[in-house]
Amino acid sequence: MILRASLSLLLVCAALPAQVAEKPLTNADIGGMIAAGLPESTVILAIQRAVERGNTRFDPSATGLVGLKNAGASEAILNTILLAPNLTPYEPSTAVPGLPTPRGFYAQAGGAFRALDSVVLWGDVNTHFGSTWKNFWSWDRAREDRRYSVAGAQAAARLGAGRPTLYLRSEHPTRGGWMLVRMTSEIDHREILAHVPDLFAKQARMSFDSGSPVPLEVTSTAADVVSLRPTVDLAPGEWLLFRFVDSSPWLMEGYAFEVGTT
Repeated sequence: MILRASLSLLLVCAALPAQVAEKPLTNADIGGMIAAGLPESTVILAIQRAVERGNTRFDPSATGLVGLKNAGASEAILNTILLAPNLTPYEPSTAVPGLPTPRGFYAQAGGAFRALDSVVLWGDVNTHFGSTWKNFWSWDRAREDRRYSVAGAQAAARLGAGRPTLYLRSEHPTRGGWMLVRMTSEIDHREILAHVPDLFAKQARMSFDSGSPVPLEVTSTAADVVSLRPTVDLAPGEWLLFRFVDSSPWLMEGYAFEVGTT
């Protein structure tokens, strides 16, 4: 039996944690939605979604509420804004001198920081089920082959040989779950071929055609910065730093870069 997962990138991006800057929702945004004729329920849903992402910056003062009322905000919209938490604006730390302030992964190359290519990967997944002679109709064995493809023959971020230190900047950087694997280069893309020999195992193991993942030293450099450094020198070639998204076992959040010979 073969299962092929091929969802559109536009559909799966919503499952990823925000690693790129997102403009907070403000009174002006609400006024703009009302002026555009959006239904009350849609405006309230937009507020609730922004609250879930911790991305609101409303002015709940009397002046702010009167301004929204004059713009056509209903009682329900005004009450929703009053109940929405207002978060302190994010102030990027300066613990790593020169590290860019936008969220994302960076590495130093030639004395400057380079942003790693951010990619979202939903692989082609082939799942093979099997049974034993003891219980022919049961599915007690299953293995899976996965192919993840990154467009383009080379990454834009090119680093020198050795053990580059990679910096993740975010309000709440993710420390665990990251893997660093070498990619196989093709004419117009790069790819990773992964295999899970036993999906029913308590701790399913994954292997890669390009070799085992390189162990990483993970350090919290600041409240909003985590550094990851390979424990061995990286061979020249194309590499992918990635983790699987918790809400989907096949979806990868990744950052690509190239290691050169100099």
